[in-house]
Amino acid sequence: MVEKYAKTLDFVGGGEHLKPQKTYYIIGRDYAGSGLFAIYIWICAQVIYAKQKGYIPVVDLRHNKNSLFKDNREYRDNAWEYMFEQPENIGLDDLEADAKIIIAGNTVPKVDYLWAGSLPITKEDRKNPPIADEYIKYLKIRPEIKDYLEEKYQKVTGGNENILGILCRGTDYTNIKPLNHAIQPKVEEVIAKTDELMRQKHYDKIWLATEDAGIYEKFKEKFEDKLLENDQYKFSDTRDQYLYQVETQRKDHMFNLSKEYFASMYILAKCKAFIGGRTSGTVAVYLLSNKFKNMEYFYLWDKGFYKNRLSITLEDILKSIFSIENGDTHKIFRLLGFKFKFKK
Repeated sequence: MVEKYAKTLDFVGGGEHLKPQKTYYIIGRDYAGSGLFAIYIWICAQVIYAKQKGYIPVVDLRHNKNSLFKDNREYRDNAWEYMFEQPENIGLDDLEADAKIIIAGNTVPKVDYLWAGSLPITKEDRKNPPIADEYIKYLKIRPEIKDYLEEKYQKVTGGNENILGILCRGTDYTNIKPLNHAIQPKVEEVIAKTDELMRQKHYDKIWLATEDAGIYEKFKEKFEDKLLENDQYKFSDTRDQYLYQVETQRKDHMFNLSKEYFASMYILAKCKAFIGGRTSGTVAVYLLSNKFKNMEYFYLWDKGFYKNRLSITLEDILKSIFSIENGDTHKIFRLLGFKFKFKK
């Protein structure tokens, strides 16, 4: 698709000599380490900016690195369209030959930006950022994904709404502690809060959204049959890897991981109560629940943000030069940025 609009390519602040009837605003950047809703939040800010400027937003996750691609479809599919509709129902293949094209920058434009730090903490907190209505407006889910989400919800809950929803991140988030991301509560804190609410408010069941197998097992041990079964893919040990770097043998793993994660957030949004740390997933729950309006209770931990690690250890340096990892069926060697796989 790059070839199709290369001749009319224009950047912000230039191309005044072109006088086309329409201006398309192409939104995309490198999202290698970002999850589904971190991507959505950033893209939606760009969509809102484009609409304010009178541009036609078009999301491009075909020519940009991201963690959503299906197997062997890198840079072939527009991965945004796996889950969402285009904001104006215009895709890359619909661009007109004489149209002016602006490529969005890599920084968030000057619009109100909805993120985990924007959200109200409790039911009593009056903070509900007005920009959330714009984010909800552009949360245009593909019909087949909507069907999948609703089918999962009905299968898991049977329509029972008296459920306590919990979002508890672990794995790469708490291992790596990414700069300026919200500090997550310890699993022991979340379990204690869950126990308190189950005794006080008598919810029938618990829905736990987590990608961390260890966290899930701790909840299972504590709450037994009160915990609804969640078949979202879970990781046992990611060490210092981001989730997209963890190798598995599952077909279309990253696409399915995102779809299962989406379903977990969708079910959380329908729960009667919700607790969790501040994450992009929490923003998803906020939007999908129409700003927590259907919930009788919610509580978010507000523990500040991870700071930059000031020192690099000798171990970190050695790992960047050479490391060995054990996959399910392969041993993986990394040497000076190159990766080599050998069957066990």
